[in-house]
Amino acid sequence: MADHIFQALMEEGGDMAGAFAYTIYKRHKVEWTVQYMADHGGQLPDAAALDAFRTMNLLPHALHGYLERGRALSQQVLTMGTEKKINEIKVEVALGALAAAMKEDVRRQFDERKTVRGWMRDAVTGVIANMVALLIIGALILGAKSLDDINAAVSRWAKGEPAREGGVGQQPAAPGAGQQRPGSGAGR
Repeated sequence: MADHIFQALMEEGGDMAGAFAYTIYKRHKVEWTVQYMADHGGQLPDAAALDAFRTMNLLPHALHGYLERGRALSQQVLTMGTEKKINEIKVEVALGALAAAMKEDVRRQFDERKTVRGWMRDAVTGVIANMVALLIIGALILGAKSLDDINAAVSRWAKGEPAREGGVGQQPAAPGAGQQRPGSGAGR
């Protein structure tokens, strides 16, 4: 008789709604069996009780109730599946639009570089960057040399040695200072 219920639900409800309706029927049968056992001291339903249950569920009103619940459940599943598919399509469309925008941006940048103006702008930018780098490197080298001179002068001062001529902190010597004139001096 269980096959009669399955056939009746499938004929009336179609594939999906009928399958859901039969699942609902089977769940109802399990609940009924548990309640029967509770009411009858743990005994399983006998054949007469099972036949009465099946007969009641073959009534048009009972089949209609299972089918309505099966249709509602199948509609819910379809709606969830449709919403999921719609969201997947939205993501695909958004990714496609993003890819197209990125492709257009790359194409525009490439086209800008193909013009003489684009090439000149890149060349001037490269020259300026190299000049700035050379200035920074030169300043670092001169700064290091000046620091070496300062360190050497401080070191000599700390040792009590006389400062070198033209060293840091000294006035350069006047031209000819410290030189003897020809014909004067110690040789006479």
